[in-house]
Amino acid sequence: VSLDTPLTDHADATTLGEMLEDDSLRTAADTLEEKDFKRDIAEAVARLRSDERSVIQALYYDRMTLQQTAARLATSITRVRQRETHALKTLRRDKMICRWCCPDGVSFKL
Repeated sequence: VSLDTPLTDHADATTLGEMLEDDSLRTAADTLEEKDFKRDIAEAVARLRSDERSVIQALYYDRMTLQQTAARLATSITRVRQRETHALKTLRRDKMICRWCCPDGVSFKL
């Protein structure tokens, strides 16, 4: 079956190829949206307290374990978890992030 095959017998019939989505156009729009989303996330993380930002950086950007993060920050695993939990709650309430994730722009429910 060719992409140029008409879907009906009419002279001006749409072809199979015309019905397929153009992935290159969708990808360009998705790429721009993804850049905006990543920028907004980075800005929201930058607004966190420095101790919380350090935990988020280690766990989510540097892909460290809780134990490695605790060692890097010279603190306990429990304290790392507490800082992570508080930071994630703060990020869930951030208006820049909510506009991406919440249809009504309201923060996530915990």
